[in-house]
Amino acid sequence: MSPRRTRDEEYATARDGRIARRNGAWAKDKLSFLDQFIPAALQATIRKKERYYVDLFAGPGINVDDDGNEFEGAALRVLKKSAQSDENTGFTHAKLVNLDPTADAALRERVENHCADGHCLVPHADIAFFRDDANDIIHRIMLSIHAKAYVFVFADIEKPNQLPYETVQALKAHGHQSVDFCVLFPGDMALNRMLPYNRKALQPNVAALNKFLGTESWIELWKERRTEAHSAELHRRIQELYANQLRALSWKHVVETRYVHRVGEAGLYKVLLASNSDAARNLADWSVIKQRRQTSGPDLFDEHQ
Repeated sequence: MSPRRTRDEEYATARDGRIARRNGAWAKDKLSFLDQFIPAALQATIRKKERYYVDLFAGPGINVDDDGNEFEGAALRVLKKSAQSDENTGFTHAKLVNLDPTADAALRERVENHCADGHCLVPHADIAFFRDDANDIIHRIMLSIHAKAYVFVFADIEKPNQLPYETVQALKAHGHQSVDFCVLFPGDMALNRMLPYNRKALQPNVAALNKFLGTESWIELWKERRTEAHSAELHRRIQELYANQLRALSWKHVVETRYVHRVGEAGLYKVLLASNSDAARNLADWSVIKQRRQTSGPDLFDEHQ
């Protein structure tokens, strides 16, 4: 398991005096998927009476890169996103979760300011903040959402122990049919360090891996690794195991939408999308191609009608 970051390593002070999450410029790659996917998802669900954005690890709302540049996190971005054909149609509700009280306070203030400035399509009264562990309140959150609503859930995790499989199960446990789930799969950030060759060194991580993956079958995959040359294949198979665990929860599609790297360095994590929608699958695939080309691609709405 990677060592826990100190508070100074995790947070900086933003220009507004509140804390900001320290993130390298690579975090913009992760967020670019939301920028591309959300407007199309809102378009596809425009006839839904309710559309919910659920951010299980919302953070303080602002990120700061290594050069001191500030950029908005997922929550502030998504709250102002609109459907492609109607700039006034966005999410109708949002539920934003933070365990850290300082991050929670910073996010509340920033959201309030953004809404007061006209930058939120979600009515401020319909944005709910939770200062709690997302894993403890996930059932309460899902039960508060009508089963016919569209729900987009974002889980911006760094370590497997932040998101047990049973929390993911809760997203589909209460009859919701239209749930898109976007999660960071921390293969290079954490799982790589949690899968040493030596069985004795592995043992302290077994319970955490079982809990995250929701199965013990990864152990057989681990046993098949013989040399360092097999490590990449082990990581690929464990990611596919996790994807199959998501499919077992009746998500039809699981798409790898981003492979995020440090600039000029090794990989950090994958961004996965689980969805039952064929349109969402197509849109996610389009986003991958667009990102790879690093050019302005065709309009998502026109392309997928």
